Amino acid sequence: MLHVGDSFADALGRPLKRLLEERGLRAVLAAETASYIPGWSSYGKIERLLARHDPDLVLITLGANELEIGDPAQRVRNIRRIVSIVEGRPCVWIAIPLWAGPKNGLMDIIRDNVEPCVFMDTNALIESMPRIRDGIHPTQAAREDWAGVVVRWLETRRRPTPARPWNLLQGEDTGEDTGQADE
Repeated sequence: MLHVGDSFADALGRPLKRLLEERGLRAVLAAETASYIPGWSSYGKIERLLARHDPDLVLITLGANELEIGDPAQRVRNIRRIVSIVEGRPCVWIAIPLWAGPKNGLMDIIRDNVEPCVFMDTNALIESMPRIRDGIHPTQAAREDWAGVVVRWLETRRRPTPARPWNLLQGEDTGEDTGQADE
């Protein structure tokens, strides 16, 4: 598994990597603080990571630094480019957990442009997320909880085949199949 993205990928990725490795999976985190969707769609970053690690599953967590851009539709080309770079591997674009403040609809733009990747709507799966002093990034406990939600979500969506160990169910995530109903 390869997980790429911004500081939210880092926040989620560290506990997620631990949880996946506890299950016997190899997980690689490649996160860059203050990075942007266009930067990940260019310069061969993802291509080099794919060539180096040859993952069966790619997770993408990007968009946190772009919630105030005036026209989020300007990211469509870059979003589609990232998806095309993944080269047909199973992939999940994990929405960043939104916080109080401006929202420009970028998560909707991402959701509508990630096929054949699957969009995991963190905000539909987690009602509220405690934040550190910046009011943006999750607390350590919230990061651990988020990672647990992602693992359960992946487990419910995974339909392995001999050729694709991380074949995933397609379709929009409603949050109904996470196993969290009474948690």
